[in-house]
Amino acid sequence: MISVIGLTGKACAGKNQYGKALEKQGLLVVDVDVLGHEVLRLKAQEIATLFPLARKEDGSLDRKVLGTLAFSDKNALEKLNALIHPAVKKMCEDIIQKEQQGEQRIVVLNAAMLKKGKLDVLCDEIVFVKAPFFVRYRRTKKRDQRGFIWFLKRDFAQRNINEKSFSSKIRVVSFKNSGGIEKIYRQISNYCDILKTNRCDTK
Repeated sequence: MISVIGLTGKACAGKNQYGKALEKQGLLVVDVDVLGHEVLRLKAQEIATLFPLARKEDGSLDRKVLGTLAFSDKNALEKLNALIHPAVKKMCEDIIQKEQQGEQRIVVLNAAMLKKGKLDVLCDEIVFVKAPFFVRYRRTKKRDQRGFIWFLKRDFAQRNINEKSFSSKIRVVSFKNSGGIEKIYRQISNYCDILKTNRCDTK
């Protein structure tokens, strides 16, 4: 029985739209980025020691500056991940455990860094969202007001995010996000039918 699904894909592939569609079907969708932001807040002092340029005057972190610094330096990114990923994984484990003891909904971990953060080991199945390179770039430019060079660096940092990176023991279901909310909801409705759970009735 599927109890935990990993939802992943590269930057601006459209994971959040698929997450909303899964949530509408009755699944508990956990935005791992939100958990990461909470960890950044809790560990702001430690992170600012590693990245002093990312510290604001009030002592908080400038996430945009932090992202630029981290994605521009492989060693810096690894240090940042070493601080964040274990704490985020513990939060996810707590959420899953609480749900299994309560309503027992299927939990969806929405995370670009699903593999890197070792969250894939918590999952029974992976949903991988794909979108063409330049489609993702246009979305990044519109959403984050970032240039092409920044996007290339980020895309390179996510080069290992692909369907083949996961263990052969876990099933990976791929969806191509070629645009259109109706198509996304139709894909997810069909997917939930296959799951055959009471929480995933077609709307």
